[in-house]
Amino acid sequence: MLPAAALQRIRSEIAQRRPKFGLLRRDGVELTTRYIDRFECPLGPVWMAELPSLDERNVVLTVDEQLKAHIRVGRRILNFTTHVVAPQATLEVPDADERRIVLLAEPSDYAEVQRRRWHRVRSETSLVGDATLYFESSRVIGGDAYELRRGMLDAPVRVLDLSGGGVSFEAPLSLAHELQVGDLVRLRIDLHRGHEPFGFSAQVRNRQSTENGLRYGVSFHGDDHLFGEISARALHLVFLLQTED
Repeated sequence: MLPAAALQRIRSEIAQRRPKFGLLRRDGVELTTRYIDRFECPLGPVWMAELPSLDERNVVLTVDEQLKAHIRVGRRILNFTTHVVAPQATLEVPDADERRIVLLAEPSDYAEVQRRRWHRVRSETSLVGDATLYFESSRVIGGDAYELRRGMLDAPVRVLDLSGGGVSFEAPLSLAHELQVGDLVRLRIDLHRGHEPFGFSAQVRNRQSTENGLRYGVSFHGDDHLFGEISARALHLVFLLQTED
């Protein structure tokens, strides 16, 4: 729990900046909205925000729907949880058009996303080859009766950079509903010049849209011993990348 003074500073900055922020539904769909204002109501303090959107289309939430969220305040990225107080409301402003908004419970606490501790090195060199992502997928199979099946799938990805703590890669848009922040995956990176492929387990930490698809950031996953081995191998590759002609 953040100290009261820190919470007050965060609330003041949000009120001044009125930033955009992201909402994550339980089904993994990510939405975007913007903070408008705050007020007290009988149910407690609430945020007024723009109706959330997905692919530039408004999305109507449901009352009491639980949401994870993240917001950038200055140089910090803060995670928090909230719930829907009113999925649709009307904001009347004198001498202006009415605005459709959503009311969200004001966050009671925040968790700051830790900054990356590792130096990243771009992997667009002659050393790093093709990469394959392995992940667990859920599929609803139709027939005489619907059936939910789970299984491992794989997809080609392009490694963008490498560090002692993880990698980032670009993946096709088709993975948008398959791969979410927090998921565990496995990656295999083929290496040239006689080096053995680099394979490891990882956890998805972040993702963002790019012109060519989605950019994912993953951190190495495993107990302390396994993490140390993977990190040591990655740091050796970082050294080779930095010294490559």
